[in-house]
Amino acid sequence: MSLTDTSGGFAVPVVIDPTVIITDGTGLTGILPYCRIEPVNTDSWKGVSAAHTVWGGRAEAAESGDDTSAFAQPTVNIHSTDAFVPASIEVTMDFPGFVSQIGNLIADGYQDFVAEQLAIGAGDGSNEGWGIFTTTATTVNVTTDNTFGAPDIDKVWADLGERYRSKATWFMNVDVENDIRGFGSGTATSRFTVDQTREGISLLNGRPVVLSDWAPVWSGTDGAAILVLADFKQFLFAQRVGMTLEYIPHLFATGANRPSGQRGWYAYARYGHDKVNINGLRRLKNITT
Repeated sequence: MSLTDTSGGFAVPVVIDPTVIITDGTGLTGILPYCRIEPVNTDSWKGVSAAHTVWGGRAEAAESGDDTSAFAQPTVNIHSTDAFVPASIEVTMDFPGFVSQIGNLIADGYQDFVAEQLAIGAGDGSNEGWGIFTTTATTVNVTTDNTFGAPDIDKVWADLGERYRSKATWFMNVDVENDIRGFGSGTATSRFTVDQTREGISLLNGRPVVLSDWAPVWSGTDGAAILVLADFKQFLFAQRVGMTLEYIPHLFATGANRPSGQRGWYAYARYGHDKVNINGLRRLKNITT
């Protein structure tokens, strides 16, 4: 006899670890920790913005000018998202730790959804928030068409206003980071950021670098976005309701509306996100020819 199935292996007990291994998604929340996060109790967040009061010189005994600021109202609309998991009564009884494992899958899915939305959300017309790569933004073109180089880092850095540079964060795909790591090759040794033994670039121009697989990879396509430099406190994430998970003890079939022998777990959230100050955001892009 042996462990071969037909030689006795069928009698060996099978032990299955019921811990579900999550096989997709980024696993991180992207730029969420850097954004301005606000709770709301209506279907939109509304703020007030204005440029500062302009001061100027005045001659002796001359009349002052009217330096009143112009006010605007940035708005972030709230959208809904949900997830639903039906399960038979039998599997909920026989699957060890079923509720805990399904809860983990739902929570991880929402976290990944938020990371995706903050990067590339399609906006109000798609019942989604606006992503940092899709919202209206002041853009900076690469220096040379279809080429991403070290001078472009300097260019986008210089274009962001002084008020925001000291609080700015870089946001990019690891593919773009890999390109930046290579900018110091050849004779331009002063452009080295980190060597290959390091985990990655932690700072550019003294400011943090955040990576996300939801950010775009480098592409020579006309007008394609490459990276973002922003003071993310000028990008708002509004929560009407954080993620809520509700248990439905019995589901009903659609035929005669009798119980189907299933239970359900329904998760939902209401959220919105968009820039609230366009001046605090710069997006580097390929030249549109």
